[in-house]
Amino acid sequence: MKRNVTFQSARAQLRIERLLELLADGMLPARTLAEKLHCDQSGLTEYLRYLGAEPRRVRVAGYEVVNGTKRRLYGLGAEPDEPMTVKTNRERYAAVLADPLRLQRTRELSRARHRQRRDAVPLDQRKRNRLRIDQALEPRILAILTECPGYTVDQLATKMSVGERSTRTAVEKLRAAGSIQRSANAKGKKHRYETPGKPMPAPLVTKPQGAFAALGL
Repeated sequence: MKRNVTFQSARAQLRIERLLELLADGMLPARTLAEKLHCDQSGLTEYLRYLGAEPRRVRVAGYEVVNGTKRRLYGLGAEPDEPMTVKTNRERYAAVLADPLRLQRTRELSRARHRQRRDAVPLDQRKRNRLRIDQALEPRILAILTECPGYTVDQLATKMSVGERSTRTAVEKLRAAGSIQRSANAKGKKHRYETPGKPMPAPLVTKPQGAFAALGL
């Protein structure tokens, strides 16, 4: 909801004078200004917008980093606002490596998040997943395609409850060994696979009817 603020009232003028006095001592964030002026931050935003317009008296003079987030610092002046510089991931990583304490803290947080995700899965389920991943996929894929040819990589991954990337790697190994091949009878964009001893059946050809039958089409 947009407020209808009149800045010509006596109360508003006193608040503006107090705000300018606070900024005369140095740059301050909006939250600190709101606390010192005993007003909510949304109301303070209206005053900062008013003082930032022509004739300009308040500007964004800098930024401070709080918990990894940049906050604007307001100060006196008619110059343009200071631009917010955004660091790249490479610069952030270099800053972490340059600070041993920050690097240690980052690694501890990373290990804690890993343990939290790991402990969210029951121990017996983790053992089943580890056993399933450690099993070789090539014999299972070969058995599936021997029984029923025509599976795609994503269908094989779903049937075996494993990752599609691991399934694709196993399929390429079987293709390189000549154990399976891409089906020549498959339709569609995705490749379907078969064993040389049991290929996919040819697609059904529907007989033409009506005028097309008379023309021999």
